[in-house]
Amino acid sequence: MKTPKRAFGTEISANRQRGCQFSPEQKAAMCAELWAGKTYRAVAEEYNTTASTAYGIFKRWQNTRSFDIAPRSGRPPKLTPAEAILGKRLELRYRRINRGDFFGRVNGTVRI
Repeated sequence: MKTPKRAFGTEISANRQRGCQFSPEQKAAMCAELWAGKTYRAVAEEYNTTASTAYGIFKRWQNTRSFDIAPRSGRPPKLTPAEAILGKRLELRYRRINRGDFFGRVNGTVRI
């Protein structure tokens, strides 16, 4: 009977789940195996991922020489840092301000 594959550096009961991110140590181990001549498919099977993921990790390492986790893009904040500070001040000063007036004052359309 074939034993199930475990993720690198994990306990037996803590298998890597689908969609989880590899740690920098796991990425380094994958790249070391690929650099030694293993195929993408063999490394991917060992780390319970796809060959395209192994390829992407190796190519990123070749280009940047880093295993750091890149920051993710996301929705930009609605308020600038200065507007957030002003908002906190308005919140403390006017406890019963409604939402429309609050954002109007923060954005400068309504004067205090």
